Amino acid sequence: MSACHFCGTSLDPKMRIVKDTVCPSCGRDLHACVQCRHYDRNAHNQCREPQAEWVTDRERRNFCDYYALNPVGGKGAGVPDREKAARSKLDSFFAPGPAKPGPAEARSKLDSLFKPAPGKDPEPDDE
Repeated sequence: MSACHFCGTSLDPKMRIVKDTVCPSCGRDLHACVQCRHYDRNAHNQCREPQAEWVTDRERRNFCDYYALNPVGGKGAGVPDREKAARSKLDSFFAPGPAKPGPAEARSKLDSLFKPAPGKDPEPDDE
């Protein structure tokens, strides 16, 4: 169900929206970029419709021919929050991994690699 970007009031997705249509609850313009399904603040021109012209004030009514009410609606709805997704991936990349062994544990593991097998004499060093 669609909702007003400004107040969250539910809107009928089949509602006919013309340039001067306003939200029945808050009175804000519905034919505005922030109410449109193509609006994406992270996209070039802040719009996913490549042929749309630049609109200066995205929160006020405009004459865009590509306008379509956002079916999800509400503040930021339908627009992926790329900053949060990027931050999450970055945090997981730099997250601390499994604990690294301390110097004593590392030395004992190294020594165990070079110990002779039980029952075998160590080979003499060639000098």
